Amino acid sequence: MSTTPAAPHLSAISLAVAGPPVTLETLPLTEAERARLPRLGQSTVHMGGHSTSLMVEAAARTLERSGRAPADIGLVIAAPSLLTAHGLEIQAVAVRARLGLSLARTLQVQQGCNGILVALDLARDFVQRSGRDALVVTGCHASTLTDNATHGGFFWSDGAGACLVGTREAPGFEIGPYVEASADAQWDAMRVPFGDANDSCVAAGRIGVFFDDMRAQADYIRRDTALFLRVVDELLAAGGLTVADLAGAVLPAFGANRLASLCALRPGLAERLRTDATQGHMGGVDVLLGLAALLDDPATPDGAPVAAWTASFTAQWGGLLLRAHVPTGD
Repeated sequence: MSTTPAAPHLSAISLAVAGPPVTLETLPLTEAERARLPRLGQSTVHMGGHSTSLMVEAAARTLERSGRAPADIGLVIAAPSLLTAHGLEIQAVAVRARLGLSLARTLQVQQGCNGILVALDLARDFVQRSGRDALVVTGCHASTLTDNATHGGFFWSDGAGACLVGTREAPGFEIGPYVEASADAQWDAMRVPFGDANDSCVAAGRIGVFFDDMRAQADYIRRDTALFLRVVDELLAAGGLTVADLAGAVLPAFGANRLASLCALRPGLAERLRTDATQGHMGGVDVLLGLAALLDDPATPDGAPVAAWTASFTAQWGGLLLRAHVPTGD
């Protein structure tokens, strides 16, 4: 019989997307973008909707699925992967207002895709300290900032995801250590046409990636790989694990070719990967999609360690270690 987890755990994962998936081949792609498709393995994206509305919808589904009452929620953390439709919306406030979570405090984590892992780490600490539940929500509305839902060599998608972090018995994942590794240069290479980033490298309404020269770009790629390897090794060390001990691993859906090249650097990791490379990258939502797939997989036993790693633009990689909690009853 499975026992109640001793630490806060993630449960009731819910997703929200803007309508049916769009087949990438039907978009008005450039020849170069269309030529990438076989290497990327991506085939569909979701486009449209409103970032805040999608995150509210995902949060509402999570609250209903969890069986919690609004008064049970002590904290709402929102971690959008990109700027919102209006630039400075605070989705944590929107979720609290729309769901009637009048007793909850709010926190907005602006840390790109890795914000979801930071949010889960903070939610765990809050639950341990307060004994109350936390609602964590993330979203990505990439089509407002990119042409044809793409930049950086892979295709983006719009969507949102949410989960509950609490201590009651429920199928989910006990939340373990979190680690991050940050860049010491070129952390500002991702540019958007807001604030003081209005320079010539960014076209109106889209993301730009800027390097001073080809050497700076090559150096970034090497550093990015080094940061990834560091978070993999540090996270496994924090849990006293090896790659072979993992029941599953989650990485961003930013192309089968890049996933393959990263996983090749740590033998055995590719066989444990549970990322759906056919979908467009939805920022931090990819983490919850991968964890939901692992939770639904009957081959994931109670107590099995799983890991989620994701990057924040050109600035950072983060990793979170979890253990599956699959109650079996009496």
